[in-house]
Amino acid sequence: MSEEIKKPKKARPWDLLNKNIERVGQEVSAERMDICRDCKFFVSLTQQCTKCGCHMPWKTTLPHAECPIHKWEAVDVSNASFKEEIEDN
Repeated sequence: MSEEIKKPKKARPWDLLNKNIERVGQEVSAERMDICRDCKFFVSLTQQCTKCGCHMPWKTTLPHAECPIHKWEAVDVSNASFKEEIEDN
């Protein structure tokens, strides 16, 4: 039998309410927000992206979230250095 390849799941708004989903560390979230703030699709007044409609301070905390125009991608929460960053916060 062939091994099934797991595709990363897409972030959904209700994932923010799921306490079982780990969050990225402050460093990763801040990097993502810096990218968003420099983007022409970012509305600073509402902190939203006009491409996906998401509130970016929340979306940037989800590890499996990604930018709709691929300026930043999902991160692997099973990475050891990533877990250390989470534990430090």
